[in-house]
Amino acid sequence: MEENMQDEGLSLGEIFKVIFRRWLLLILITAAVTLVGILGISLIVNPLQTMYGISFSVDYPGSENFRYPDGTAFRYQDIVSEDNLTEVKNGSEKFAKIDARKLYENDDISITEETEEVNGVRTPTGNYTITAKGSYFPDGNIASEFLRGIANYPVNYINSKVSLMTYRDNLTSYDAVKTYEQKIAYLVAQRDYIVNQYESLTATYGSVYIPSGYDRSLRELSSEVERSFSEEDQATMENDLKINGYVFDREYYASDTRVKIDSYSKEITDNTRIIDALRTERDALIDAIQAGSGSATITDSLKSFNDRISELIVLNSQRQNEINRLQENLNRLENDYDEVAAARFHTRLTGFYNALSEAADTFKGVSVSIYAKESKVVFDTYSAVASGGISLAIGAVVSVIVGFVLACIVICIIDLPAYLRRKKYALAVKAEEARTDKENEHEAEKE
Repeated sequence: MEENMQDEGLSLGEIFKVIFRRWLLLILITAAVTLVGILGISLIVNPLQTMYGISFSVDYPGSENFRYPDGTAFRYQDIVSEDNLTEVKNGSEKFAKIDARKLYENDDISITEETEEVNGVRTPTGNYTITAKGSYFPDGNIASEFLRGIANYPVNYINSKVSLMTYRDNLTSYDAVKTYEQKIAYLVAQRDYIVNQYESLTATYGSVYIPSGYDRSLRELSSEVERSFSEEDQATMENDLKINGYVFDREYYASDTRVKIDSYSKEITDNTRIIDALRTERDALIDAIQAGSGSATITDSLKSFNDRISELIVLNSQRQNEINRLQENLNRLENDYDEVAAARFHTRLTGFYNALSEAADTFKGVSVSIYAKESKVVFDTYSAVASGGISLAIGAVVSVIVGFVLACIVICIIDLPAYLRRKKYALAVKAEEARTDKENEHEAEKE
């Protein structure tokens, strides 16, 4: 066709004249190619090349230590775990078409941690970015919603864990032990534990912070715990128990006390043997000193012997006093136990237990309230940011150009051959007419 164009002197103007005669076909082909191009870019090319990313920070009480409230370590990689992806997918019908397992197994989703250099050391800032391949999502809105759901993993985890925490492990142990001494010790541990928990929150939010749903500050709530089983209450109960020897479980106490008495008695016997041996060695040193062979080293050793002997004598005395006390308690238990006083003691101790149990429940409510309010994921942007792919505006322009060129080619293929034949025929006719005119002129000249 190009040779014909050159042979026949086909001009650019003639080509466009042929093309624009078919202006309707030109428009239709251009529009069709443009539409196909835009659809191909938006439905095929861009989903394969587009990446959706969303940046956010995580903040919750204790986040500076990268620990959750239950003590487990905060690992930002868990945010894009398969379990979390599946849970978010199953949480809404909007995500039904998202293949969470494939997204995870193909490593088409990732999370990065932002760090900063502090004194030459790279330190986490608490800011993160999740990036996922666009082909898994129907559109950007679904991608944004899905990624926000994934990013909320730390807050969801915290709220679920806090709601399960009871803050009463010491009270559970209180129920399990069989002596009042141990029960008092666990009440003390429970009181101190709850007070320390309040102090930890106070260090973060201040003593005047009032949790949502409460009318008292953290300091006031902590003071209530201290008053529920004060140090004075503790001393009173311990002294009463020591003087009167109240027993929680008689059979256990009698058996345990006899074991302790036997153990202390054996310890006294062993210590006495050690004392006798030390005295023998000490007397030998004294004889050496009296014989004139003493030295500073021997004198120091003599002092060491005397100090050790004194320690063991004091220890034996303490153990004997304890044996006497335990024996008195056994005798009292068997012969003169004050059941009424013991019942009053038990009732009072139970009252302290109940008060600390309520304090534990109160703290749980406070903890749930604070974590629910103060635990949050803060997004840099509400919608995920798309990157990669081809701009639809640019794609549309390119598609129009390609469509126009293709339409021109199609029209040329269809109409140019016929146009060339007509032109060739016209030229031949014109040439024949010119030849005839020339011959006529030539004949005229002859005449």
